[in-house]
Amino acid sequence: SSRRARGPIRHRGSPPLRGSGCVVAFMQLWQMTLRALACAASLACIVGGVTSLVLARGRSHENGMEAYEVSLREWASQRRSFDSISRLELVASCDGTSGVTVRMAHRVTIGPFAESEEKSPLPQYEATYYGADPPLPNATALADTDVPPDFLPDASFENLGPELPPGLVRWGEVVNFALRFDGGQAIALDPLPLVRAVAHWEPEGLYDRCNDQHGVHEPIGKCWLYQRLVGLCVQVARDASGTWRLAPREANNRLSYGCRLADGRWEAAVYKTMPLSGLQPHQALVDIDSDGFENRTVDFSDFHAKVRSTYDPYFSAMELTEGAMSFGLTSAEEDILGIVLVVLGAALGFQPCCLLHRAWRRERCSAPPAGPTSSDSLGNWSIKWSVSKWVTPWRRRGGGDGA
Repeated sequence: SSRRARGPIRHRGSPPLRGSGCVVAFMQLWQMTLRALACAASLACIVGGVTSLVLARGRSHENGMEAYEVSLREWASQRRSFDSISRLELVASCDGTSGVTVRMAHRVTIGPFAESEEKSPLPQYEATYYGADPPLPNATALADTDVPPDFLPDASFENLGPELPPGLVRWGEVVNFALRFDGGQAIALDPLPLVRAVAHWEPEGLYDRCNDQHGVHEPIGKCWLYQRLVGLCVQVARDASGTWRLAPREANNRLSYGCRLADGRWEAAVYKTMPLSGLQPHQALVDIDSDGFENRTVDFSDFHAKVRSTYDPYFSAMELTEGAMSFGLTSAEEDILGIVLVVLGAALGFQPCCLLHRAWRRERCSAPPAGPTSSDSLGNWSIKWSVSKWVTPWRRRGGGDGA
């Protein structure tokens, strides 16, 4: 009996697409795009999950908390010595003058994590410092610890010097500060410019942010920011002999006694960028006459200063968190996040992996069987495969002898 005619064998897989050629091609491209996105998301989730699980083994949150608690205990033993300063004065002098003195008041504030969003409870402490602030706007008389209006002289951006090595900075008039402890011992700080110009490279065109930063863009690509001094904060410590000294936080940088961590460096001075009115884009300050802009001279009526102990846990927290003031996720939270990401990645990659495996099996089944490698037997194998290729469909249509 003859067999019934059979069509081509269909493999299981996605349902066939029907429609015009363009629609079918678009749908196939869309399916391939979705599968590629699913594979990429799956890989990203798995990599992120494994990374989170590895980071959880490091216990960075717990180690940071332990180091912070050690600094708290050290501060408790060093605070009495810092609070025992009966009188602390800041002296500012320019151009070799005798200088103006302001007394710094002893003040108490709360620790840096009082309003923190950390989930783990962080121990609090009282932070003490000595400070001098500008007088209140409505004050009729200056207090002993208010910065007088003539504490720093007015300065002009017209008197900036040449670029200092390695470049990208120009200083104006320099001020020399000194700290006087209990009316006797004095510590001299390194000279600081009252005004300065700091440059950085800024691309021109669409991504030019120099004007947004109130800077002046030169044709060669430098963006100059003109800044004035608004604050000062230093760290001090008492050595074994009972003498107060500046306390650098980096062994190889004697200028790292500041309280502000910026770009991985401790800085003592705080500067504010001044928008210079009257300057045009691509016009350097040195190319303008004295009447080219209105605010060429600035005052320092808002200047403030602080002196803090180097044992203050605030500085340890800044170093441990790299300025973020957050110890990050705990180990348990890292574990949970890693497991969730790995499971999500496996779920997203299950279907694309199955389709890839199915396509690999389909190609493997449709490929011709491997034959002998010798030249004589290769010809015989080719003939047999060609005959079977044409005879098998003929037999299915009933053309055989009843086989």
